[in-house]
Order: sequence, then C-alpha cells, then structure tokens
Amino acid sequence: MYDYNKLIERPKDMVRRRKNLEAVAAVLDTIGVRWWLYEGALLGFYRDGDFIAWDFDVDILMDSTYMVENYAKICGAVSETGLTAKEDARTRVGIRPKIKVDSDGEPISINGYRFTETEVVREPYRFPLEWWSDGTIEQWGVKYPCPTPIEDYLEAAYGCWKTPICSGNPNEYRRGRGVRSLGVERTYRKAKKRGEY
Repeated sequence: MYDYNKLIERPKDMVRRRKNLEAVAAVLDTIGVRWWLYEGALLGFYRDGDFIAWDFDVDILMDSTYMVENYAKICGAVSETGLTAKEDARTRVGIRPKIKVDSDGEPISINGYRFTETEVVREPYRFPLEWWSDGTIEQWGVKYPCPTPIEDYLEAAYGCWKTPICSGNPNEYRRGRGVRSLGVERTYRKAKKRGEY
C-alpha cells in the first residue's frame, strides 16, 4: 500500500514529467493503442493549465484486455525511448492490470480498465462508456486523448474538482467513483443541490 503523504511530499521534476508523458504518448500513438489521460494530470491541465504541484504521477487509462494481451509490445516500445516500463505483478492475472513507467523518479501509471457494453470499470471505479470516445485536451501544443465531457468526468471522479485539495488521503479528494463510494457520491450531490459546493 502506498504512503500517499510521503508521495506528495517527494521532490518533483515537472520538466522530466512533461518529457516522460510526451514520450509515452508518442509511443502509444505510434503503435496504435487507444488510451486516455485522466485522473490528476487531466484535472491539473483542465483546471490549472499545468500539472498539479503535489500530484505524484501521471495516470493513463487503457483497455485491460488489450493491455494484458500486448504487455510485451507496449513495454518494449516504451523501453526503446529510454524509459523503464514494467508490469505490475497483478497484470498477468488480469487483476487491476497496470504498467509502471518511470524515468528519474517521475512515474506514469498505465492502468487497465475493463470496457463493458455500458461502462468502463476498474473496481471500485465505474464510468459511463460514452465518456471514452474522442475527447482531447491540449497542453503545450500536444493533444492528449481524455474523457469527454471533461467536467462530467471530473465531477464524478473528484466531486468539487474546482477547489484544489492537497492531501495524501484519497478519500479527501475522490468522490463518487463507483459502487463502493455511492454513499459519498449521494452525499456530495445532495450538498451540491443545497449550494454547499
């Protein structure tokens, strides 16, 4: 289990993070992989116009079936750029598959989600399938695929996403992310209706 407080306090190299993301994006596009930028990097780009200063990685979403079947191809192509790419131990058995990419301590997590007829799922998180089509966000002259509408995704993922929350506790900044957090989502939506957000 991560110690998120230590991760957000760790020194960051945002120039290296940008280069890593640009390199991984170029590789994934070159080999024809469908992928999406999401989580904190998308939030930072959309809300702040940059990475979030205390965010500790960049998250990319990919179809888990494709990831598991093409693990060697993806990791090999990423490694050719000089980055380190390795699978999380759970990838081979299809449980929350992930590829960890790193260079100089600036990680990118490629997270596998299961695509169903109506949802994109990585327990306990569930998002409507229609959000994962052809949305993009431009940052530093590069277009990154992302969920759309962006604000609907951000509200589902973070609740009051317009207010920066620097915390090592994901429960403080993540709301409404699926079946296990439906109570939190309901509470947030009721509070929003009352004008508390």
